[in-house]
Amino acid sequence: MHLTHTSLSCIVKNINQLTEGLKMKQLINVLNKINKQLEISNKIASSKLVIDFKNSGFKSNSKKEIETQIPIITSGIHTIYKNIYDN
Repeated sequence: MHLTHTSLSCIVKNINQLTEGLKMKQLINVLNKINKQLEISNKIASSKLVIDFKNSGFKSNSKKEIETQIPIITSGIHTIYKNIYDN
């Protein structure tokens, strides 16, 4: 069997495409695993938030008091976040 330069180029191109396809599948697989772990972490954090809220002083506050305090707390958290991640 005689392979021409064109035939070899096509074979190499096909191998490269298969390799790239495999790499993409592996990447998608890893990203799906990361996504699943983030979903689990989110559920855990949400559950912790409910428990922390139940155990906090907020449970005795009225809805209006909570609505007044939350923007102040959120602003403080945002400032902390900026100081940690923007430096």
